[in-house]
Amino acid sequence: MNRVQRAVAVPGLVAGAMVAMLILYPTRAFGAGGGDGCNPGRPDNFPTRYYIGAEQQPGVEVGGVKGYIYNYSPWVSSTDNPGVTQWVMVTNGPSWAQVGWREFPGSQRDTFVQFNIPNERSWTNSFPAYPINSNIEYAVTHDPNCTVHCFTFYANGRQLTDSNYNFAPGYGEAAAELNTQADQVPGGYNDPSPVSSLQIFMPAGSNGSWNTFTGSTFATTTGGASAPSWANISPSPGTSPNGYYSTWDSACPN
Repeated sequence: MNRVQRAVAVPGLVAGAMVAMLILYPTRAFGAGGGDGCNPGRPDNFPTRYYIGAEQQPGVEVGGVKGYIYNYSPWVSSTDNPGVTQWVMVTNGPSWAQVGWREFPGSQRDTFVQFNIPNERSWTNSFPAYPINSNIEYAVTHDPNCTVHCFTFYANGRQLTDSNYNFAPGYGEAAAELNTQADQVPGGYNDPSPVSSLQIFMPAGSNGSWNTFTGSTFATTTGGASAPSWANISPSPGTSPNGYYSTWDSACPN
């Protein structure tokens, strides 16, 4: 899912250890969650989306985003078929390329890749889940001079898939995403869920390089309003993450 849309040569990868409802979600039963957190006990308001993460708009075409995302296993409401997700993404607003983990009702999990160019190309692919409570590097890279392999998606240093369709991303993002307040934000107040070594490649192409992700943190909901106080991020919204942030739900201790 693309938070930015609410309002409006391939870089080298260092090997490590969704709002379009028209996109169909494939059958998945690749992994099981262990329920790290708790049922927050909030009433269901599906589909209302919440985003907790960080973004950077460097003013140049972006060549990729990567970072280590903790594979937390949150409570997921039975109404939330799209699932709770955490991902890294490059986007220009209407279009996006995204990779991360998802957990669905019933503790089913997968690794997912999502790609969207409106009215041209939209798909979501599902891959086996990594173990819960593992720290996995997820990455998407972009080659602005491509004829093929315009966007390439990785998890744990392994290439998952790519896309031959092209657009010019101007943003990098990393975030957790919920589709109802009955879901749990990854992490608890005694044990926040981290995103670390977050980097952005800029400018796209052979003259670019990987840089620490600065930008700013956010906690928002549908329409761009600030998320409720139970959706937490550190450093606080509007602050540079400097390559690291953590999230948690005020209703859950762990």
